[in-house]
Amino acid sequence: MKGIRNYPTPPISRGPNQTKATTPEDKGNALRTELFQPPPQLDGIPDPDLTSRLPDDLPFQETSEEEIFNALTDTSNKSAPGPSQTSYQTIKWAWSHDQGKQLILTLIKKCLSAGYHPKLWRKATAIALRKPNKPDYSNPRAYHLITLLECLGKILEKVIACRLTHLASKLNLVPPNQFGGRAASSTADAILTFTNDVQAAWNHGLVTSALTFDIKGYFDFVNHKRLLHELRRKNLPLEYVKWTASFLSNREVAICVDGIRGPMHPVENGIPQGSPVLENTPYVPRANSIGVTAFFGLFPF
Repeated sequence: MKGIRNYPTPPISRGPNQTKATTPEDKGNALRTELFQPPPQLDGIPDPDLTSRLPDDLPFQETSEEEIFNALTDTSNKSAPGPSQTSYQTIKWAWSHDQGKQLILTLIKKCLSAGYHPKLWRKATAIALRKPNKPDYSNPRAYHLITLLECLGKILEKVIACRLTHLASKLNLVPPNQFGGRAASSTADAILTFTNDVQAAWNHGLVTSALTFDIKGYFDFVNHKRLLHELRRKNLPLEYVKWTASFLSNREVAICVDGIRGPMHPVENGIPQGSPVLENTPYVPRANSIGVTAFFGLFPF
């Protein structure tokens, strides 16, 4: 549409002493092996309790029609659908009819109150996209996989993401210097905070030192037990924690390379890059202020 010709991906490396993958299915398997590696195990994290409601847990509120309507309105009809090819436009058409609205409302209400994410919504298509300006596109790490989830499932995700963001801001559940996943907070705020600290140090005759670092494969290596343990520690409603555990379990992904989608395979790593709730929730252990985390140290000049 933009007049840019897309060429097929070159043969992709499958590791030392192995021939390169040339067919779309073999390329998908090579990307899956490299980019969907199981995350490393973390010691000392107990299994989260997903059955007992704690005395300090925040109360759960039923989903309202207004919440679902706002989540549905905040979508684009041009967004790529998931494996079932059910688009936001189709869901909006169903919502415009009383019977369709009632079915969608009842389904999402039941899912959230039960803390359950339907298995069909846990199937996804991962589109392999080239990272720009990489020297060698035979390297699987020169690609990233964007996960296309079911649009109806993402409506539920948007509802939960909105609730988590509201609780984080209202109850100060995350540190004030975290800019990701907070309401009324953006990259511009992080930059202004940084420049303000630097200029304040200069005004007092001090030198500012900034240490920045990035996390390799951030989405790929989020530990599920650590995430669920953090949600429980923050005393979030048990329904949210159960839903998160359900959302992350028994996921399947089909990788699409050169426009050809391969078969579904189970995945156990991290969180899907493209999920509205887990990309925006402030409770995912992250290092994200200006794309990276900065530690500011002031030293005498």
